[in-house]
Amino acid sequence: MNYTRYRVEDFVLDPCFKQWVLNKFHPLNVYWILWVRNHPEKNEDIKEARMILLILNPSYPDDMDDRVQSRWQEICN
Repeated sequence: MNYTRYRVEDFVLDPCFKQWVLNKFHPLNVYWILWVRNHPEKNEDIKEARMILLILNPSYPDDMDDRVQSRWQEICN
């Protein structure tokens, strides 16, 4: 998979990426940590995709901080 061409929405929809974000102990944890480290140009996309997945995850805490809540509103509108 050529993740270097991925945009935020591609990461959000990718099953492998999603499993990594939502499961700290996923077997691909090392792969993704190294991939992110080796592709700093994708750092912002990765951070935003992770945040979207965490917000959409039902176990995300109800007391979201203001920044997350604001970003969530931007995405929804």
